Amino acid sequence: MYFFKNLTRRRVELIVRGASFVVLLMILLLTGCPRPLPTANLNGEWRDNYGSIFTINTSAKTIKYMVDASHTNYEGQIVNWSDFTAANGVLIIKFTKYYTITYGGAPDYAMTIQETPAKNGKFGALYWRDLTSISVYLADAYDSSYNHVMYDTLNSAQTNFTMDKVSNYIDWSITSSYTKTE
Repeated sequence: MYFFKNLTRRRVELIVRGASFVVLLMILLLTGCPRPLPTANLNGEWRDNYGSIFTINTSAKTIKYMVDASHTNYEGQIVNWSDFTAANGVLIIKFTKYYTITYGGAPDYAMTIQETPAKNGKFGALYWRDLTSISVYLADAYDSSYNHVMYDTLNSAQTNFTMDKVSNYIDWSITSSYTKTE
């Protein structure tokens, strides 16, 4: 009799353990396993709270900056870059289409946009900082009058647009944070 009771107890224990395993397995299947965070990468569309949009294609090495959804400031080829997944870096851009934007006075401050062919073919820079998979700070290289800094040759741009010289062109305190939209 003792043998029969012991055998029955073992069967019950096995059934309970098996049922526990099935329940645990179902919980994991229904809730999912933790997924790793996506890798940070500049590739994609980035928007700030004011409606500005950077579209960066790291495969085709192209960039487009729009001041809002319907007004392009520039388009270009990315001709020199650091690691697109680095937390901080700089892109050197050869402008292929550059538009000058002029803002009118009160009351509506309307924009006038005009292509500026003389700036096409020149080299500028886009700096970034604190890149994550969903946000980044982006800023073009500007002078003290808030004009794009541009060089005529790639060599001059590579010499001047470096991470060591970021403070010559960027005031991070007035830059926007951008959020990835795709």
